Amino acid sequence: MFSVVGCSDPPDPDDTYGSFVRELAASPGRTTLLARLRLGHEPDEFGWCRHPSHGHRWERHPCPTLLLAQQVEQSGNP
Repeated sequence: MFSVVGCSDPPDPDDTYGSFVRELAASPGRTTLLARLRLGHEPDEFGWCRHPSHGHRWERHPCPTLLLAQQVEQSGNP
């Protein structure tokens, strides 16, 4: 966790996440970044994401990585 001088309340996780999404959306390499995030995240026949990063924990498709990419894409299109 981090602290902000002069701020008595911890940062709101939703604000932090939203800020992260907006920064990614403003990135000059956004198109390449989104393509890399989506690479290999395909559903299997049971509706699970088959990306190797989910090897030890099953993630439903669309997984959080794909949902993040979708939010970044939508945030970059007014």
